Amino acid sequence: MDASFWISIIVAIVIGGGQIYIACKMKGFEERQDKRDETRRKAKVTAQATQFIQKYNSKGYASEILLLPLCVSAYKYNPIYHFHREIYREFCSLTEEVQNEILSRSQIELSSQTVDDYYTKLLDAYKKVQSLYCPNDLDIFYDEGKYLERALINNGNKIVPSLRCAIDEEKKRQNASLITPNPVDSDYMPFHEHITNELAYNHNDKPIARLFAESTDNGSAQDGDEIIVSYLCCVVAKYVSIYAHGNDKIQETGNVDDFSGKLYMEDLFLDALNTMETYNS
Repeated sequence: MDASFWISIIVAIVIGGGQIYIACKMKGFEERQDKRDETRRKAKVTAQATQFIQKYNSKGYASEILLLPLCVSAYKYNPIYHFHREIYREFCSLTEEVQNEILSRSQIELSSQTVDDYYTKLLDAYKKVQSLYCPNDLDIFYDEGKYLERALINNGNKIVPSLRCAIDEEKKRQNASLITPNPVDSDYMPFHEHITNELAYNHNDKPIARLFAESTDNGSAQDGDEIIVSYLCCVVAKYVSIYAHGNDKIQETGNVDDFSGKLYMEDLFLDALNTMETYNS
């Protein structure tokens, strides 16, 4: 073999080695670049989550961060809906990664992601639960739960009405057990408390039909007042879902009931969806 052959071999080895070296260098560079990009991405997610939590985490029970579980329901229901509360609109505008970082750091065991036919699926599951818990009772969720949904669509920006009704038997028993009965509660009680009493203690005796006809200081659902019908739908959907499953708490879904700020009908609607999903899914 002549010298030119060996020279070509040496040149090929050198070029090949150089290519391998460059490829290794490029791979190392790309890995470092990917690592830096991932670090920056995580830092951005953390910063956005921190900003959101700080913005809505004021002191006391009026802090809107307590409504965080309802943000998840808002996103699953319709992320482009123009909700009354800014916290819902802002949460829906974030990426799911940021949303879930917020939930994780708030120690809420919920996952935020889009769900096809979210409302329809929750309503279908709920109706099965109600048919077993309140057998042969009045269906106030007809026409795809239109009055439940109207709590948001037609009345979402309205304050939840403060309704009172005649005192029921359960409340009378409670008052009788007090050493010093409260005279204010002698004849009337909050309608919300009456609803929960009926659903808890008389669920086999068609409580929803009675509640639908029940008179309050602002009329009854039977009178056709839409906001009262929507109010009743939201409260019934929430507490039937809870009572039908006993005291089971499937996961840590926050402390929405601790929120002491002003409540709007959209909050009532989203709270019903959140509870329906938690207990009936």
